[in-house]
Amino acid sequence: MLTTDGPAILFREAPPTPELRLFALVLALGIGLILPAIFVVNVTRETPVSHLLLVGGIVVATVSLGGFFLRLALVGVAELRLDPQTGLATRILRGPLGHRCDHFPLSALAPPEVFVRPSEDGDVPILRLRLPNGRPLDAACYHSLAEAEAWRDRIRRLLPA
Repeated sequence: MLTTDGPAILFREAPPTPELRLFALVLALGIGLILPAIFVVNVTRETPVSHLLLVGGIVVATVSLGGFFLRLALVGVAELRLDPQTGLATRILRGPLGHRCDHFPLSALAPPEVFVRPSEDGDVPILRLRLPNGRPLDAACYHSLAEAEAWRDRIRRLLPA
């Protein structure tokens, strides 16, 4: 969601709901711990090597998938503040495991881009702002392409030439 705070422009991602975080955590524990334990418990000294290799593959796959769901459960939410008064862009990542705050000059930001991504519900306009030393920030909170382009132009005017 893009908003303004005086002359500053704020971008806030919508946080995952507590229910979604809990669901991902349950999947992470079930897939990453319980499922591989079921296979490991049934291994004995008489288990053939071919079966041990299969169990090893299953354990690696399920623990990896459990790690993915754990990361999904603990994902942080980004907030970006573009402040022309200070000349800084401030990115704050908030999550269940802590906060991280990065500052960089507005001159280090690349000009934003607008593109359209097709979806089942129709085309979705997306504004992408590339940040230094980080992933691009995508905002897909617009009702029309014209609205996304208006925000793009507003951010471009805010950035130093």
